[in-house]
Amino acid sequence: MIKAIEFGAQIIEKHYSLNPERKTFRDHQISCTNEDISKFFEKIKKINKIKRYKIKIKSQDKFISSSEKKQNNLYSFRRSLYLKKDIKKGEKISLKKLTSLRPLEGICASNFFKIIGKKVNQNIKSGSVLKKSYFKD
Repeated sequence: MIKAIEFGAQIIEKHYSLNPERKTFRDHQISCTNEDISKFFEKIKKINKIKRYKIKIKSQDKFISSSEKKQNNLYSFRRSLYLKKDIKKGEKISLKKLTSLRPLEGICASNFFKIIGKKVNQNIKSGSVLKKSYFKD
């Protein structure tokens, strides 16, 4: 299961028993104890610490992998959200009006589906990088 977490799994099912030796039912025999669960969570914490670094980029929290940090290429490899078509003040962002392009300058492309349906507070030209200031809160 640790390998699954290393590859990005976010949900893991674990069986738990207060005393797996006393039970004859198979699930109890293969279940985790308090000690097993504690060790499991410690391993997860170590994996997450190794895999990701939290850094500040243009006043936004971003997570980057250790390889990105070593290569120092966050801006050139990451993508931002850009408009494919002009949009007028009060219009909603739709799939047809949005694309993701390099480099990372404005709103990170990982927020693609969070932006869909949001209204803009000003006219924005096609090709513009989207910024948080373009949206009503």
